Amino acid sequence: MPVSVTAIIEKIVSGGYGLGRLPDGKVVMTPLVLPGEEVRLKPVRQRKDYLEARLVEILRPSPLRKDPACLYYGSCGGCDFQHLEIGDQLRFKAEILREHLLQSGVVLSAKHLTRIWSDPCPSSDPFEYRQRIRLRINQDGQPGYFRFRTHSIEPVTTCHLAVPEITLVLERILHLPSMTHLLGHCQTLDFLASPDERRVILYLHSTRKPRPADYKAAEEVQRDTAE
Repeated sequence: MPVSVTAIIEKIVSGGYGLGRLPDGKVVMTPLVLPGEEVRLKPVRQRKDYLEARLVEILRPSPLRKDPACLYYGSCGGCDFQHLEIGDQLRFKAEILREHLLQSGVVLSAKHLTRIWSDPCPSSDPFEYRQRIRLRINQDGQPGYFRFRTHSIEPVTTCHLAVPEITLVLERILHLPSMTHLLGHCQTLDFLASPDERRVILYLHSTRKPRPADYKAAEEVQRDTAE
């Protein structure tokens, strides 16, 4: 495969990928791009019908592009469209859904789809709306999200999508020795917020049966985060 290639992105497709074409007409798929952009890419995998690539440089950016709010964006695989305003995000997602419905035969024609289609309703806030998040734990005991289309973990200390109650608890527990002990033998960590009660429940998925020291550490985490 070539070291790098250039392409013009034609559209956004399912999974957050941008679909473009190389000068020879071959289809290339890459995340974090927008229609109309000219980009330089590094090929990473040859598929049957297309080339999968990683974004290296944006040679000609789209006027729709914006700076993402999250410092982990581009490394963490939890979000696909933070480089777009929320209205443009909804428009692109709606286009993807329309294309799926027509290609799958769920709707018989574009005319039929027009009769049943309603525009998406935006959230009152594009951030701080998730009442539940799941973080994976890496080999160093650090919580994070999977990187884009991998099982490699990007450690995070905050998440813009989570409700503020979850963010506050996450920031507190990362500095607790008792939590470090627990994360040392955990695979995943779930945060579940109850906004009415202003409480956050933690679910730790351990790799072994809990021991007395683990129960003690859990009690210490509960006490320290309640203060």
